Amino acid sequence: MLLDRLHGGCQTELFDALLDLDLSFTQARVVFTLAKHGTALQINELAEQLGVSVATAGRNVEQVMALGLVHRREDAEDRRIKLVTLSEQGQETARVYESVMRAQIQTFVQVVPGEEASLLADALNNALAGADLLAADSQDFAR
Repeated sequence: MLLDRLHGGCQTELFDALLDLDLSFTQARVVFTLAKHGTALQINELAEQLGVSVATAGRNVEQVMALGLVHRREDAEDRRIKLVTLSEQGQETARVYESVMRAQIQTFVQVVPGEEASLLADALNNALAGADLLAADSQDFAR
């Protein structure tokens, strides 16, 4: 119930933000995956991160590139390899998305009474730390 309420509040605002950007979910995932990764990714690496085919990742990169959210360039050492990075506009898009999410979580947490808010914050921090460890483990396993 608690997570449903938190998720529902965030979901509405986040969907509105995505609609304003006119991005499909996969296109949004391209932007947010690149933002999370922080450095250039090869198209095949991006496809792996998204769980889609290289062709699907390539099409979505083309589409978000047309919107000015990403840059694609050839690798300096191997011109067959295409590297994708966020543009300034793409970085701003990711920042806006994250700020909307943070604002929604803060709004939700503000209505939780003092002691419970502290416990909730600790629990969420532990859950996030665990999720980060799981993600790191799955990345190591995939390699």
